[in-house]
Amino acid sequence: MNLDLKHFRAFVAVADKLHFTKAANEIHVSQPTLTLLIQQLEAAVGVALINRSTRQVELTDMGRELLPMAVNVVNGTEAAIDYMQDFVKLKRGKVTIASLPSALINLLPKPIVEFRRNSPNVSLRIIDGITDVVTANVREGVADFGVAHVAPDTSEFNFTHLYDDDLMLLMLKDHPFARRRFIPWEAIRGKEVIMSSQETGIRHLIDKVPAAREAVSNVILEPTMISTVVAMVAAGAGLGVVLSSYIDAIADDRLVAKHFVDPTISRSVGIITRANYTLTPPARTMFDMIEQEARN
Repeated sequence: MNLDLKHFRAFVAVADKLHFTKAANEIHVSQPTLTLLIQQLEAAVGVALINRSTRQVELTDMGRELLPMAVNVVNGTEAAIDYMQDFVKLKRGKVTIASLPSALINLLPKPIVEFRRNSPNVSLRIIDGITDVVTANVREGVADFGVAHVAPDTSEFNFTHLYDDDLMLLMLKDHPFARRRFIPWEAIRGKEVIMSSQETGIRHLIDKVPAAREAVSNVILEPTMISTVVAMVAAGAGLGVVLSSYIDAIADDRLVAKHFVDPTISRSVGIITRANYTLTPPARTMFDMIEQEARN
């Protein structure tokens, strides 16, 4: 016969109360059910564990031998269940997110702050980097999930779309282009342009589109940080190429941004997880909060 926790819990309750009715009430079963559990346990171990008479209940010598181990089974199992329930209830655990800097600026702050407020005992770690950094951290299991630009047909990852990120032209408000609604790529040919460095997502997008690649023929500065692009444009050094996800975070009323056309260039940004990977309850909660924020 297969024994499980209820058999040991019944035995420990009887050993504690030395009374079948009280023991049955303690573990919330009927007295006949308790009696059956004890009988099944005795049949499985092959010895009598409890002497029961009309006047008293007592453990046999073999029952006293088994009791410490039965207590360990019950306490250990209950402790394990409580421990795992703490993860479900977000009372413990850790979540690691790898993310594009743009998503950290425009999407993640609110859910991160809310998560930390609601689950202060869950450790939350953020790794920022370009898409290659994000995917590497997810692939290697360093991050529970990532927010990145990944083609939806990439088989090693599951991809949940969040938003589309468009390329835009950043300029001073008094620039002649500021009066236009849209900016054709051809319009910036030969203009002094400030644009993120070669390894960034912006450059990867541009390099895939001949019309855009040929238009940015006069790149004068290639910083890694978007804040440098913004500062240089604000100082009048040239035009800046940025992603639309950065616009709300550019707190400079001297600047304005316009969407590129002919062609419009955008990338799909979403949450990536390893295929066939099950998120922990804290990570699943954080995932859902980010997805909900993107929908708002």
